[in-house]
Formats: sequence, structure tokens, C-alpha cells
Amino acid sequence: MGSRRWRWRWIWIWTAAAAVLLVVYSSKGGVVSQTNQKAEAEQTAPTGYPSGEIQRASVCYNGTLYLYTADGFDLPLGDGFEKAGTIAAVDNTEYPSEDFHASRLDPGQEVYGNRDEPDRIYVKYNSGFGLFEKAEDGLNTLDGVTMKAVEGSADSGSVKLCILNETDLDIMFGENYELQHFVNGQWQSVPYIIDNWTFNAVGYEARKGSPAEITVNWEIFHGSMEPGNYRIIKTVNDFRGTGDYTTYYLAAEFEIRQR
Repeated sequence: MGSRRWRWRWIWIWTAAAAVLLVVYSSKGGVVSQTNQKAEAEQTAPTGYPSGEIQRASVCYNGTLYLYTADGFDLPLGDGFEKAGTIAAVDNTEYPSEDFHASRLDPGQEVYGNRDEPDRIYVKYNSGFGLFEKAEDGLNTLDGVTMKAVEGSADSGSVKLCILNETDLDIMFGENYELQHFVNGQWQSVPYIIDNWTFNAVGYEARKGSPAEITVNWEIFHGSMEPGNYRIIKTVNDFRGTGDYTTYYLAAEFEIRQR
């Protein structure tokens, strides 16, 4: 009983902090993860890598994060792609933020780019090339953990979300969120209509293979939304122990239709 009380005490603490992290994400235009490295994870993910480390190959090129698409390492090089440089440093504990820094690659691997196709690059392997695609603002970078809007659930004041954890990670999340509207070709945060707003400090767990559903009601914070394309951004935590967790950002798009 004592261990359960201890665990939920910490869940309340990081849930309250999650709203602050989401505000930081919004103000800085996208953050891949916020890692507390007081302790190293001892678990191993299905990929064979330690669960506290980056599971997916990634490269920073021209100030942009690119993620491996898992289409194989023997692809042909795309037309118009030329060698741009080589991997200079590898760190498997954080996504790279400097050009030609990477995760799950080897120093010296060649990187190929094409100015006319900025959304993808190639990395050279022994058997061919691997395709890497641009990560959108550091969203949805946690392999095996996804969030989607339940089909047909969105209306002018709410949407139901489903978070699916297909890993062995201990994924926790709260009620905090950010609502964005797609306007004039870009995502814009929907403003709040009240002052001194706050989210309930509650913690939920997304267990492996068991979809966790949560309904986001935004009318009290934002009012009613007009028909259009929207998305919700939520923080989730890979919780490994006291003071040892990594925060990621998940996004789910949906459409509010005329009724």
C-alpha cells in the first residue's frame, strides 16, 4: 500500500509540471524531449535498446530533425540527392539538435540531401541507403506510442483521444493539452478565453496493448470551434522512477464538420 501511495504522489507531481512543459513547447516552437538523467533505465525495449534511450535512428541536418522511415537499408539513392556531409557525433540519449549529429547511426556515415526535396534525406549503409523524413516540430517521436482522435468523436466543444502504448515503457499522461487550428497553411494555437486557467492534476497510465481513452473538453477554455481542421498536442512521460523520466509530445489531427 505504501508503494502505491508513493507512486501516485509522483504521478501528481509530474502531471502538474506537464502543463508547464506544454507552454514551453508552444513558446519555443517545438521540443523533442525533456530528459531527466538522474538515473539510467535498466529496462530493455522491444528494439533491443535500453528503454531510456532513443529507439529510432535520427539525424539533424540544416537545423532540422529527420527520422528513419524503417523502409530498409538497401534503398537506391533518390534522384538529385548529393553528399552533404558525414555523421560527426552520435548520442543515443537525446535527439540531435546540431547538424550532422545523430542517434543510432555510426560516425562517418554519409548523409545525402536535395535542396528541391527538403522533407527527406538519405543515409548511406553498407547495402544501400536508408530514407529519413522530416520530423514535424518534434512531435510523435516516441516509437511505439501513438495518439489518435476517435473517428467521428469531434464536435465544436470536444474530441475523444486514444493513446496506444505498444512498448514495455511505463507511459503516463495527464489532462493538459494544447489545441491548434490549421489556418492559412500553418498550425496556430487557439487562444484562451479565460484568465488564470489550470488543468486538473490527475495522472493516467497507458498500459501496453490496452488503449487509453480520454475526452478533451475545451469549451470552458476556448469556446466553441468553427468547422475546420484541428489538432491536439499532449505531453506523455516515459516514467522510470523517482525523478527519472522523459517527456514527449504527441499530436492527433481531426476535423470538425458542419452539423
